[in-house]
Amino acid sequence: MSLSASRAIWTQSEQFGDGRAMACAVLKQAVEKFATFTSGSDFPPLWGQKDSKPILATCN
Repeated sequence: MSLSASRAIWTQSEQFGDGRAMACAVLKQAVEKFATFTSGSDFPPLWGQKDSKPILATCN
């Protein structure tokens, strides 16, 4: 959810309290969640893990 939320917030206007700074904070949470995620499934939902780190790198 955090990765999807950060993508949505990224495109919102900073005048409405959203924007890149807020998206970067949410994206950081997503990367942290991916790092600690464990699944009992043979097919864990890691679909956004490789996408999140390069996007987070643009936040600096």
